[in-house]
Amino acid sequence: MKGSVSDLADLDWLYAAVKAERRTVDIVFANAGTGSALPLGQITGHHIDETFDTNVKGTIFTVQKALPLMGSGGSIILTGSSAGTTGAPDSSFMTASEVAVDGGLAQL
Repeated sequence: MKGSVSDLADLDWLYAAVKAERRTVDIVFANAGTGSALPLGQITGHHIDETFDTNVKGTIFTVQKALPLMGSGGSIILTGSSAGTTGAPDSSFMTASEVAVDGGLAQL
């Protein structure tokens, strides 16, 4: 199945197919990520939206939409890049999105 975690309709389609075929989900492995290394003066709203839509919103909604299908004892695994812990030159907004996954979303 091909889709984008940043598109809620794609996630709905994915989980509807999973529900129809399998009824439950045992494991969710959320590992989507994108980002561009750009100096601060070159970052646009498009870059930030694209990165946060995939890295943060995509992870949140991938997990949220899976919850009704999670079986007892199921597992949710979130991964991100090392940018959330180490940072990198010219990647401030990508680092911010990874920190959101590593810190805030880990509390789900």
